[in-house]
Amino acid sequence: MSNISSTISTKVLHFNTSPVSFEVIVKNLSSGYASFKVNLGAAGADPNIGDDWYSLDPITSTLIPSGDTTKFKVKILSAPILGMDLINLEVTVSSVELPDIDYHNVKLYISSVVEQLKVYLPVDSFAIYPRKILDIPVRVSNPNHYQTDVILRLSGLDDRWLERGSERRLKIGAGKEREIKFTCQTPIVKETPCGIYPFMVKAYVRNEEWGKARGNIEIRPIGTVFFSITPQSHALPSKASWLPQFKIEPAIYRLGLKNASNVDQNHITIAVEDSNCDCRVIPDSGAAKPGVTLNLNLEARKKRHWWGLKRKYPLKIIPALSDRRLNTTDPSSHTIELWVHPLLPLWLQLGLGAIAIALILWLLSLLSIKGHTDQVNSVTFDNSIDTILSGSRDGTVRQWKATPDHILCRGLNWQRFCLHHQAILFGEENATNPDEIEVIKLRSDNNASREFAFIGFDSGRVSKLNIQTYREETLIDHQDSSNRILDIALSPDLKTIYLGRGTRLLRCNLEEKCDTSNGSNNLIRPKKSIHALTLTPDHKSILAGGQENDVFMVGLGGKHKVSNFNRLHPPLSKESDQITGLKFTENNILVSSDNRGLLQIWNFNECNNGKCKLLYSSQKSQRVGIKTIALSKYESDIYYLATGDTDGKIELWSFRANLRSVELKLEKTIKYPQEIRSVDIIHQRNDSHNRLLILSGSQDYKVRLDIHNIK
Repeated sequence: MSNISSTISTKVLHFNTSPVSFEVIVKNLSSGYASFKVNLGAAGADPNIGDDWYSLDPITSTLIPSGDTTKFKVKILSAPILGMDLINLEVTVSSVELPDIDYHNVKLYISSVVEQLKVYLPVDSFAIYPRKILDIPVRVSNPNHYQTDVILRLSGLDDRWLERGSERRLKIGAGKEREIKFTCQTPIVKETPCGIYPFMVKAYVRNEEWGKARGNIEIRPIGTVFFSITPQSHALPSKASWLPQFKIEPAIYRLGLKNASNVDQNHITIAVEDSNCDCRVIPDSGAAKPGVTLNLNLEARKKRHWWGLKRKYPLKIIPALSDRRLNTTDPSSHTIELWVHPLLPLWLQLGLGAIAIALILWLLSLLSIKGHTDQVNSVTFDNSIDTILSGSRDGTVRQWKATPDHILCRGLNWQRFCLHHQAILFGEENATNPDEIEVIKLRSDNNASREFAFIGFDSGRVSKLNIQTYREETLIDHQDSSNRILDIALSPDLKTIYLGRGTRLLRCNLEEKCDTSNGSNNLIRPKKSIHALTLTPDHKSILAGGQENDVFMVGLGGKHKVSNFNRLHPPLSKESDQITGLKFTENNILVSSDNRGLLQIWNFNECNNGKCKLLYSSQKSQRVGIKTIALSKYESDIYYLATGDTDGKIELWSFRANLRSVELKLEKTIKYPQEIRSVDIIHQRNDSHNRLLILSGSQDYKVRLDIHNIK
């Protein structure tokens, strides 16, 4: 008698596409504990099919005592044999502890419902360049229980792209899956415009559609647009002539843009980088499909000059593509040449030039030439330009008249038409052993009825000259070549004069003769020569700068308060360095210069223990020093600064007197042959003028007046 007793819930099952199940109930008839398990087999199935076509719950029962039962749930997940309508299943019940086995048979009927094929693309999006080979994999699975003949067709792409055509035939077994490939090769660049190309793969069974999948191929942009211009050089007029040609044809350049890419350029324009050229592109734009060349013409005109040599004008031609995926053309631009000949032929210019030179030389010979006979050390304006004075090593003070509105001065900057020598106010012309004049300061008295020139000499002498009466008054007559007067400062009320005399800073009362031996007149004796003086804007102190780049400040009220600013400009050597200029703005900003070419600007409101806040600093090139500076207020806090250099250069700068930072802007550079010894500037503004007049004296004996128009 068997120790295992089992029953099943049904002996007939119908399987469609959804799982079906039945139950197996097992009873332990042994005298002890036992565990049980259930196995299924299919008659005629592959022995290696495995058991994944069904599931058990539980897989193995727990140990149960004698007389107890356990229940198994069997679920059929798929057909164990494909292509059959009826399958006999054998259910086997066994135990590890017992030698007995129990058997049952179940009939499994398979439904004949037909399912469509499953078509899908492992990769549904591709990106390639023209002339490249691409494999498009397609997978097809047959969920049915019988073999199927399938036709796959790829549509949407040009048949010429597909190496073996757009159709594939294959057999797919029941429940099987197959993968095939469509090999695609895109043609040459001009025949493959860039863009997205969608395609579809459809599966047909007996001419009926049983599945489909979609994909796309992106053809990436490649290639370039070649840009050419012929000729590279043209002339106006194209042919030379002995006679003037006033009416000429424009220069014509031929532009070619060959589209050697797969990008459709439907709007190409041309830009010409030359604002003075009258250039026109005909037509103004065009289109170029892949493989097509766009031809345009560029007409160039230029206003011709009357005389001179032919002039070359470079024209930069830049195409702009409508589709920027190619960035630019190849090359991105062309620079062509337009040569413009003058209206007057060269032989005619030479003839007219010779006549003009002869006429100018004749006119100049009629003008008397007067001026200094040695280097000019000092120049100065009054508050207008009515009085202009210059002092020279030749020992003379000369008066000049400014004529900046003369057409030859304003237009050609001819100096003999900008300044006219009027008179020698002091000294003798061609004197033997003259007393060299180092500095001149020009001031008016309080009611502006009289003007005085204060003159400092190389000998240490100081004179006061009445400009109206030519009357000279000697302030210091003691002559000592070691006490040269290099700079002068005057109090606003014109009662006190301050002198940099050798190594002493003197203060003298102008209402009496200055006694240099009086110790009270000596403000300081720094034991170093003084080259520059300036009063602070509040007139309560005076700054003296000189040798070794030392700058001293002396209080002018009560007991003298002396402050050493500990060298605003750091010296390179002890004796050769010297301050050459000190100038204040109205808001206490100090401009200083030295003979090494160092120009600096300081905030004099922020000084601590002789150290002031540096707002700006610039150093000229080696061996170029600054000999002189001049400052003029333009408006509000805007100032103009003129510097005269040892290399004969005058530079005009503008800046805003900002207490936090200062930036200098170079407005004008004037170059003369020799060292600039002195400069002065004045601002003129009226209904017809807004300009700066720059007065300079140089080592080549010249006094010059330059004009800078302010826009």
